[in-house]
Amino acid sequence: MRKGEILNLKWDNIDLRHGFISLDGKDTKNGERKEIPINETLREALQSHKTKAVNILDNTFGEESTTQLLHNLKVVSFG
Repeated sequence: MRKGEILNLKWDNIDLRHGFISLDGKDTKNGERKEIPINETLREALQSHKTKAVNILDNTFGEESTTQLLHNLKVVSFG
């Protein structure tokens, strides 16, 4: 995923139960829909982030914890 796609994620894009992130074409650079599978480590990081999210009411990730989420995504993606 591109950094911009991550920063613009909404909780509606994330299906923790089935283990994937879905992006509509309007949310991607090339205009194509994406479904990105997530592994257990990322699922746990997202669940933890969701618990701590600042802006639950507007369904976005919240600025305060976005930096930590990006760090977690880099750890999961690149080991």
